[in-house]
Amino acid sequence: MSAQQTIVGLWEIPAGQEYAGLRFHYKADGTFEADYPPMGIKSSGTWTLTGNELDMDQTQHTLGWVGVFRALVDIAEDGQTMKVAVAAGPNLPRPTDFSKYRLYKRVG
Repeated sequence: MSAQQTIVGLWEIPAGQEYAGLRFHYKADGTFEADYPPMGIKSSGTWTLTGNELDMDQTQHTLGWVGVFRALVDIAEDGQTMKVAVAAGPNLPRPTDFSKYRLYKRVG
C-alpha cells in the first residue's frame, strides 16, 4: 500500500497531548478537512504526499490561517498511528526531523 493510500482516513490527536481532539480527514481525492472542537476551528484544503513529505494547502480556516503547511510524516507499519512534524506556520520551511511532532491515531 502506498503512503498516499495509507494516510487516507480520519486521524485525531489523543487525550493527554497538546491539541487533543484535533482531527484531520484526508480524503482519497486529495482534499482534507480539519477541525478542533475545543476552539470551534475548522479548516480545509488539498494535500499531497511524496515519500514522507506532506504538503497541505490550507485554503479555508476559521481564523484566516491559510497557505501551504509543510510536514514530515511517519505512519506506523500497522497504519494506526502517525507522527507529524509540521512547520510552525503557513509557507514556512518543512521540519528536517521529528524532534517536535504530534502523534495522531487513526479513528476512521
